[in-house]
Amino acid sequence: MSKTRTILCFFDYFYPAFKSGGPARSALGLAEVLNKAYKIKIITRDRDKEDVQPMNNIVSNTWNTVKNIEVFYWDTFKYRAFTNAVRESNTDLYYVNSFFSFRFSILPLLLIKSGILPKRKVVLAPRGEFSTGAIGLKKRKKMLFIFIFRPFYNGIIFQASSALEDIDIKKIFPRATVKVALNLRSPSEFSSLRFQTNNKEESKLKVVYLSRIDRKKNLEYSIDVISKSKNRIELDIYGIIDDANYWRSCLRLIEIVNVEKQGAIRYCGVVQPDQVNQVIAQYDLMILTTLGENFSHAILDSFMASRPVLIANTTYWTNLVDAQAGWDLPLDAPRQFIDVLDRLSDMQSNDFERFCTGAYRVAENYFNNPKYLEDYKKLFD
Repeated sequence: MSKTRTILCFFDYFYPAFKSGGPARSALGLAEVLNKAYKIKIITRDRDKEDVQPMNNIVSNTWNTVKNIEVFYWDTFKYRAFTNAVRESNTDLYYVNSFFSFRFSILPLLLIKSGILPKRKVVLAPRGEFSTGAIGLKKRKKMLFIFIFRPFYNGIIFQASSALEDIDIKKIFPRATVKVALNLRSPSEFSSLRFQTNNKEESKLKVVYLSRIDRKKNLEYSIDVISKSKNRIELDIYGIIDDANYWRSCLRLIEIVNVEKQGAIRYCGVVQPDQVNQVIAQYDLMILTTLGENFSHAILDSFMASRPVLIANTTYWTNLVDAQAGWDLPLDAPRQFIDVLDRLSDMQSNDFERFCTGAYRVAENYFNNPKYLEDYKKLFD
C-alpha cells in the first residue's frame, strides 16, 4: 500500500526515550508498523521522563529522521516551535496518544479546535487512562478535568485497545465514536527471539516484577501475596520509581518480609530496553497485579521471553490458563494468587516447562496476527 496519507502523532515520549516504560515502547511499535502503510510523523518531547537535559543523538526543535520516521523533538518551553512543526507536517490526520497529557493532548486539541492549527480529523487513544483502577487514582481531579474539557472532545474518534477499554471509554463519553485497534509492537522485536527453556528448581520459585513503580501498578499487593506463600519465593523488582511515597510504603513491607523470609525480596534497578528479554528469562514467572492496563507491554515481554505470568484480570491478556501461559485472577481474591504461587513453587521443572511453551506461543500468535494492522487502517481510513 502506498503512503498516500500523512499522520501526525503526538507522543509524550518516543525513542530513544525509555523511562516511561510501555508508552514509549508502544509509540515506537505503532510508528514502525504504520510507517509501512502511511507517512508517519511524530512530535514528542526532547528529553526522557524526569530528565532535565535533552536526550543524546537528537536535535531539539527540528525534524530528525529516526528509524525512517520523521520525528520533531520539542523543547516544550518553545511554543512557537511546536505550532510551526505542526503546520510544516502537512498532515491529513492527527493521532493523539493520551487524554490527560497537557502538552500532547490538551494543548494540540485546544489549538486545533480554535483554528490556530489546521483542522483535521483527530483520533485519540486514552491508553487505559479510563480504566476503573486508573480513573480511581485522583478521581475527583480527573473527573473535574473531564467535565471542563468535554466540549473539546466532541467529534473525536476514540481508539480502544480492547473491548474492555471500549466499555471504559463509553462510561466517560457515552456518545463517543470508539474503534478497537490493539497496541502494536514492531515484528522486528520478535524476529530474532527463540524459545528459552527453563530450569526451575523444585520447592523454589524465582519471580520478577518489571514495570514502573507507582500506585497503579499495585506492587504492594504482589509483595503481600508472595509473603504469604508457604514456601520461600524470591522476588526481584525492576523499574523506574515514579512515586517516591508509594515506594517508601513498599520498602516498609519489603523490610518486614525480608526479616521473616530471610532476604527474599530485593530491588534491582532499571533495565535497558534491549536487555528486557535476557533479564526476564533468568526467572520462572512474572508477577503484575496492576489496577488496570489497556494492554501492558511487560506481560508481552514475559511471553516473548518464554515465561508465564501471574497477573490481575485488569489487562488485555485474559484466559491464560486455557493457553497454559499463566493466570489472570481477580484482585479481590488474594488467596487464589497465593495458591498459584504455592503450586508453582512445588512444581518440578519438566511440568513447569509446558507453561513456558504456552507463554511463547501466545507471543507467536500476537506477532503473527495480520488483523492488527487492518484494524488501524479502518481506524484511519
